[in-house]
Amino acid sequence: MVQELNFQTYNDRLPPQNVEAEEVILGGILLDPEALSRVADLIAPEAFYLNAHQEIFRAMLALQNQGLPTDLMSVSTWLKDRDRLENVGGQNKLIQLIDHTVSAVNIDQYAALVMDKYMRRKLIQAGSEIAQLGYDTATELEQILDQSEQKVFGVTQDRPQNALTATADILTHTFTDIESRSLGMVLPGLTCGYYDLDAMTQGFQRSDLIIAAGRPSMGKCLAASAEIMLADGSIETIQTLYQRQQATLLTLGADWKLRLTQPSAFIDDGIKPTFRVTTRLGRTIETTLTHPYLTVEGWQPLACLRVGDKIAVPRQLSVFGTEVLPEGAVKLLAYLIGDGCLTKSSPTFTNGNSAIQADFCAAIAAFPGTKVKRNDSRGTRTPSFRISKDFEALQAGRANFAQALRRAMQAQGMTANQLAQRLESSPATVSYWLQGKNIPSQSKFVQLCEVLNLQPPQLMPTGWLALSAKGHNAVTVWLQELGLWLKDAHAKTIPAPVFRLTRSQLALFLNRLFATDGWATVLASGQAQVGYATVSRRLAQQVQHLLLRFGIIAALKTRSVQYQGQGRSVWQLDITDVRSLTTFAAEIGIFGKEAAMLAVKTALATKRYQTNRDLIPIAVWPQLEAARQGEPWSAIARRAGIAGYTNIHVGQRAPTRDRLLMLATAIGADSLQELATSDVYWDEIVAIEATGTQQVYDLTVPETHNFVANDICVHNTAFTMNIARNIAAFHKLPVAIFSLEMSKEQLVQRLLASEVRIESGRLRSGRVSQQEWEPLGHAISALSQLPIFIDDTPNISVTEMRSKARRLQAEQGGALGMILLDYLQLMEGGGDNRVQELSKITRSLKGLARELNVPVIALSQLSRGVESRTNKRPMMSDLRECVTGDTLVVLADGRRVPIQDLVGQTPEVISMDAKGKLVKATADLVWEVGQKPIYKLMTASGRTIRATGKHRLYTFDGWRELQTLRVGDRLAVANHLPMMAQPGQRWPDSKVILLAHLIGDGSYLTHQPLRYTTASDANSWVVEAAAKEFGCTVNRHPGKGNWHQLVISGNGNRWHPAGVGLWLKELGIWNQRSAYKTVPMAIFQLPDDQIALFLRHLWATDGCISNYYQSDRRKYKASIFFSTMSERLARDVVALLLRLGIASRMQWTKSQCYTVQIYGKSHQLAFLNRVGAFGPRVAPAEIAKAELLQRGKANPNKDTIPIQVFDLVRQEMKAQGVTQRGMAALRGTAYGGTSHFRFAPTREVLQSYATILDSPLLQDIASSDLFWDEIVSIEVVGEAVVYDLTVPETASWLADGIVSHNSGAIEQDADLIMMLYRDEYYNPDTPDRGIAEIIVTKHRNGPTGVVKLLFESQFTQFRNLASGNRV
Repeated sequence: MVQELNFQTYNDRLPPQNVEAEEVILGGILLDPEALSRVADLIAPEAFYLNAHQEIFRAMLALQNQGLPTDLMSVSTWLKDRDRLENVGGQNKLIQLIDHTVSAVNIDQYAALVMDKYMRRKLIQAGSEIAQLGYDTATELEQILDQSEQKVFGVTQDRPQNALTATADILTHTFTDIESRSLGMVLPGLTCGYYDLDAMTQGFQRSDLIIAAGRPSMGKCLAASAEIMLADGSIETIQTLYQRQQATLLTLGADWKLRLTQPSAFIDDGIKPTFRVTTRLGRTIETTLTHPYLTVEGWQPLACLRVGDKIAVPRQLSVFGTEVLPEGAVKLLAYLIGDGCLTKSSPTFTNGNSAIQADFCAAIAAFPGTKVKRNDSRGTRTPSFRISKDFEALQAGRANFAQALRRAMQAQGMTANQLAQRLESSPATVSYWLQGKNIPSQSKFVQLCEVLNLQPPQLMPTGWLALSAKGHNAVTVWLQELGLWLKDAHAKTIPAPVFRLTRSQLALFLNRLFATDGWATVLASGQAQVGYATVSRRLAQQVQHLLLRFGIIAALKTRSVQYQGQGRSVWQLDITDVRSLTTFAAEIGIFGKEAAMLAVKTALATKRYQTNRDLIPIAVWPQLEAARQGEPWSAIARRAGIAGYTNIHVGQRAPTRDRLLMLATAIGADSLQELATSDVYWDEIVAIEATGTQQVYDLTVPETHNFVANDICVHNTAFTMNIARNIAAFHKLPVAIFSLEMSKEQLVQRLLASEVRIESGRLRSGRVSQQEWEPLGHAISALSQLPIFIDDTPNISVTEMRSKARRLQAEQGGALGMILLDYLQLMEGGGDNRVQELSKITRSLKGLARELNVPVIALSQLSRGVESRTNKRPMMSDLRECVTGDTLVVLADGRRVPIQDLVGQTPEVISMDAKGKLVKATADLVWEVGQKPIYKLMTASGRTIRATGKHRLYTFDGWRELQTLRVGDRLAVANHLPMMAQPGQRWPDSKVILLAHLIGDGSYLTHQPLRYTTASDANSWVVEAAAKEFGCTVNRHPGKGNWHQLVISGNGNRWHPAGVGLWLKELGIWNQRSAYKTVPMAIFQLPDDQIALFLRHLWATDGCISNYYQSDRRKYKASIFFSTMSERLARDVVALLLRLGIASRMQWTKSQCYTVQIYGKSHQLAFLNRVGAFGPRVAPAEIAKAELLQRGKANPNKDTIPIQVFDLVRQEMKAQGVTQRGMAALRGTAYGGTSHFRFAPTREVLQSYATILDSPLLQDIASSDLFWDEIVSIEVVGEAVVYDLTVPETASWLADGIVSHNSGAIEQDADLIMMLYRDEYYNPDTPDRGIAEIIVTKHRNGPTGVVKLLFESQFTQFRNLASGNRV
């Protein structure tokens, strides 16, 4: 029999084999037993073509392992004892092998020949299997490629077998390993070169996954006053955004275009040293020294920048608001900011242009009740216009108010006395109003409108302020509201509402502002210029910003002018480049200076402009050089259509945008084309000044390259790079580094700085002294000898990484020393759920470590929440996002247990599958994580959850972090809580009834008699009967009316409890006061019919079933609710109702109690049918049931699907070619255009769409086990101890009904976790300057603790600290 391999594709040819060589090998071993040791490591039993030869060779190996000879007799006896001798051809086969063999001299060459044929057969088999995989179109291509590569890789590698291995064999190897280590022959793991860390970890073990985590040392820390533009055009400081914890702002994408995004975190970075950066355009910003700025060569921290460097600033901020002001108000505001005096008794405007004067006076019409008085001192001075109240208009307005008031009173048949009485005013006051002599106060006017049921404009069309004789005029009041009143020229600013105006109104504002202190001119040289001047620096900066929204670049500078014989500093804005001037002339212009603007337009049209504005930094030439691939510059320039192509000043002059675009297009460099058309302007740094220490803040912007580039994980990378270098140097083993963040050139430069001990910034800038060139050469030579291999592919997946690591291992011909990944959060996962992706990635990395038998070190960036704590040392909890200990976990057996009580257990829980169905799942070990900041979220149904900000909850759009959710969003909660395990043992019904009544109206406190209070004889009868079954005595004590109290005695004492008291203690509810009562867990394990029985009798105590009718009895409403002082009891009742599929809403009422309200006809009927009523609730329950059955259909809008589902419906309709009109016809509804999609659909409506479209996805959504509950509040509630629960596969669990995600902890699969911390970063005056702590927080095979190293930041190098016996 031959070996059974799959050669179906090649069945016309015999597989590669050499049976003669196999016979010589086996015969040689039978002749010379010592020959086996020569081939045992060269050949495996599977390499033999014939199965008989495989069996014989296995017998020989088994005998050798037992220390027995492999001669003819021994081998035949071993095979015969195991009934295998006949299978190989009997003893004659063994004798034949000996006869065909001359000697065992060349047995090793024959072994190599057999292995050659075996490898070829495996290669053919792998090829056949790969061909079959190619036909498997149901599997993702990436997975197919990975499996194919594994098959080919398996041909060349001696891979570990997947079969089960006997413990005896493992112990043999283990003993040998221990013996070798005890003799110092073998190291426990790969030493990293840091003595104390090696002593703690025993070296990095092969097949281990190691996480190195820490905070980035380069944070985007801005001074508290730094301003950020939001999506609505408004401007807010970063401090305000931190307090608000919400913003939509601009970020720069990989395509060099600005777009809107939302930060994922807002961080208080404390008090830190800051520096002010000033640019050539006059922009300033104060940041920490580590704040990164974008240069044409990439992101660079401020510490690496110098005066003269160019950094990226926005070229245009195309963000405009939606607010609109009266046109006159916009003009008036601009005029008063420019030439107004706001510090006297009334606003005054001074200007000599007659057109502007007329326009200003016309603008006053936007403020009724005001007038303008001109004063020019009889022509001796520039005219000024003072705004004051118009008393003539005031009297006319009051007369109109009096008439409108009389008409309103007559329409309602109300006399003056009656109105005075209603307003609690005197009749004389109302009489004055009716005569037009006076008007009400502002508060009384509001009350008057309410009494007459009128809107204010119906009585006072011009507004109350226009008719008030007291106080300031309307313009002054408006300026007060804007915060401008009483500001002198140096303090003037543009008020906040202006920034939220529409594009057209913003242009109008700037047009009139430039009409005051702006100008347009053409110089003698022909240079056109537009400018604006003001003594307020803040105002000038704001104008510069507003111009930028139109793409107009203005340079801000200060100049000195003479004013009244004294020097005065003026802030001047200059607009000189062609593109900005053209835009200004087209979109803004200057009112009253049209002739000057016309001259500017003419100059722009008639002269070819040369400008040194808006150039690309000269450092872009090396990128062009690399992209041209050796093609002559003149040829490229000619093809690009550049005049003077023979000399385009390569590397000598900064190119314009147009020239760069032409060159980039000619050579086909897409990235350079994007740079040429980017939204950034390259501004030159002119000053960097220290500004002392101040409060700084930070924010994190996800998913954009600027976020990635800004948050460089410097410490983590430096530490692990040092480890990589040490392993490569000490063990001479290849090290693979996958850098998803930094380029390979940057990494090598960092390694070089550490090796040669030259500050990395100097290396980057080429500032190397003559004496340093020789050691630099030696360092380059030394590093070039190290087997370190770097891959900087962005967004690499584990599959790609595995493929490259396999190839490296094959090329190097042996084991790898280490695989380093920088960093974990940047890996590509290929899914929508990022948290679940990271969990899968770490699991894949662990598999990679085991497959290649190599330690894998993955860098991880810790949450910035670390920096919001007082103690900023990282801890294990920083890798997890968890819930508080009181969170109730819904178990499969029906119980709801606080997560803190499940620590150390692996409970069976209720989870949600991919189709939205509730399923049973087993959780991993539950454990306490530590203290973390938490949020509290509440839904409309009364459910709450307290969790960390990044804990994920399920929404219709997928899993979202709690801190990103907003009030009004809808969460998935379970619409029922089924029992998914075998119910517990039934109780006697009398016990269920007694417990319900005692929880409702009973008192069972220590040192007090056990008693029950009720006004229902039916209730007292069942309680008395049930209590007597415990052997207790029940005494009845009458009260007021029907009220009476039952005292249950015979419960023993505190030392010897008995009766009902003992039972309540066993249930764990004894001594619970009214506000803390709970339903014991045992109730949740009862069958459904006993759950209904419990609720029926609980409702007979503090429950309510009421019926309400309108006077004509046409409208009816049923009210079914339960009241309690205990929040936990209310939540327990909600859960018990859900067990029966009955939805309810819990809320705190004005009566100072919690109510559980059952809403909706279907749920109310379900309650009346499944739960029913007892005692005093029976009669109203019968009425309610009859009315509900009679009153028509239930309102389906109580259980709707989020409106986003219609996006899926539209996609299905488009894919199937179904129009909206066609769908309306298919559904049998009237055609209403898009109106059908404006409201959240019910399950029934969505099911109809799913059926018509035959969409399994829509059917799954319509039939899911989820109810979409609306969020009503989210608040930060301090810190608390948090816990974690992880469910494999389904990755979800129910937090008291709310669908909650696993923490997605990246450390679950890690064998070793190291946290990095430098106290110097947070506390500059610390005695531990230059000391880095390596905190080992998890060590699967050893101790945890802290190791201290010396960190030399200038070389990005970690070194061992000297100890008493170590230098």
